[in-house]
Amino acid sequence: MGIFRQRMKELRESRGLTQQALGEALNIGKSAIALYETEKRHPDPDTLKRLAVFFNCSVDYLLGLTDEPQRQPPDHLADLPPEITSFVLDRKNHKLIRLIQIIKAQGYSNEVIEEWLVSLSNTLSLIHHTYQMKKNSGAADKLLVHELKEKYKDRRGGKE
Repeated sequence: MGIFRQRMKELRESRGLTQQALGEALNIGKSAIALYETEKRHPDPDTLKRLAVFFNCSVDYLLGLTDEPQRQPPDHLADLPPEITSFVLDRKNHKLIRLIQIIKAQGYSNEVIEEWLVSLSNTLSLIHHTYQMKKNSGAADKLLVHELKEKYKDRRGGKE
């Protein structure tokens, strides 16, 4: 299997995308994606660049010229604190960053976007806290049931 087709398919599947979904995201047909993945056709330079941007990797990685998928941080990230640069370059955050870009493109100010992110963070913290409480209370409930069973056994002389 050629390196380009292998890497493209791995990147697509690692994101849970079908050929159809990737084609729609890049505004190209599903058949083109299928042809790329079978090496019956090769993407033009523009499509290759769009694939690299979409997958947050270098064109060199797609073509097998390097085994490092991560692109070097763009110049506009050079002055940012390392934790922000790390967040931006982490593929798991790609959808959130894309959403922020869409909101920004609709004309919302940085202040409004920051308020929204703080609200989102607070909501996620609340969900996590609630989940932990339920998870822990479930364990406590099981422990309580076990203790009651033991007390009942003791009262009955070891018989259930």
